[in-house]
Amino acid sequence: MGDDDTGDDDPSDDRLATSNYVTAPSVMGAFESILPSCDRVCSGDFDVETAEELKSLEGCETVTGNLIIKTLMDAEDLDSLACLSSIEGMLYLYSNPSLRDIDGLRNLTSVNGSFYISQNASLDNLDGLEKLHSVWGNLHVSQSPSLTDLDGLSGLTMVGDGVAIMDNGALATIHLPSLGYSGGDLSIEENGSLIYASLPNFVNMSGDLTLRQNGSLDSVEAENLVFIGGALVIADNDVLVDLDGMSSLSDVVGDLTIRHNDSLKNVDGLSGITTVAGDLLIEHNDWLMDIDGLAGITAVEGSLRVVENGLVTRLNGLTNVEHVDGDLEIAGNALLEDIEGLSNLSAVGDHVEIQGNEALCADDVYALVAGISVGGYSYIYNNSGECL
Repeated sequence: MGDDDTGDDDPSDDRLATSNYVTAPSVMGAFESILPSCDRVCSGDFDVETAEELKSLEGCETVTGNLIIKTLMDAEDLDSLACLSSIEGMLYLYSNPSLRDIDGLRNLTSVNGSFYISQNASLDNLDGLEKLHSVWGNLHVSQSPSLTDLDGLSGLTMVGDGVAIMDNGALATIHLPSLGYSGGDLSIEENGSLIYASLPNFVNMSGDLTLRQNGSLDSVEAENLVFIGGALVIADNDVLVDLDGMSSLSDVVGDLTIRHNDSLKNVDGLSGITTVAGDLLIEHNDWLMDIDGLAGITAVEGSLRVVENGLVTRLNGLTNVEHVDGDLEIAGNALLEDIEGLSNLSAVGDHVEIQGNEALCADDVYALVAGISVGGYSYIYNNSGECL
């Protein structure tokens, strides 16, 4: 009937069984051998333009020079940089059309140079940068049309030089909850979809603060900002109604410009400012009702211009201004009928021009100017309101 082999053991079966089962330490060892060791110091500058060049940086914990990733066509992520924690030079992510996420930078904590993110057409967020706490050069985020928020920068506490967030067409919110200081300018410009900009712990900065041409911006929150070491420019923001989120600001060491904000109704949020170390320019704000929020200002070290603000009827916000070192110009304010707000002004360093204010009594203007020491010429014309 044939041999009965039910009790025989085939040595090949034992070998097969042994080959299918390995010990846990062996599994871990095999797995660890696949992963980079994260102990490489990558010296010098690196220009990365292909996925192969990107992969060559696996295991780099530190890059001692600049890391420039540009025109990368064949990679959608930066996972090869998962070990990277610091860059001693500049980090530049430029014109990478296929780049969809930067989660591979999840261990990056510092960039000792500048950090530029620009023209990455498919990048819609900055998730992966949550551990980044310092950029010692400039931080620029620009011309990334799919980018909707900057939430990935939630851990950023300081920028040694300037911050520019510019021309990002889909950017709807800017929330930088940890940022406390910028050593240069802060510019938020030409972000057409931007609704909300929040910097709740931003305290002081050394350069200019510019909010310009953000057509959908209706809220600015920087309630702890005290000091601006340069100019403050708020211009061409079509739906911005007020500046209440800047109520702690006391010093502007440069020009204060509020211009072409079509929906701005008041400037009460600037009531803490006492001195403007440059020009004070309030111009072409069609719905501005008053400038009472400027009543804390006692001196303007440049020129003072209130020009073509169609609904302003009084200048009460200038009540405490005692001297203007440059020019004084009050012009083209169609409903302005009272300039008693300038009654404490004693000196103007250069010229005085008060003209084209159709509701303003000319006699009141002449009486005001007669009491001011004027360093240049006085031009008073076409103030044709009724004199009571």
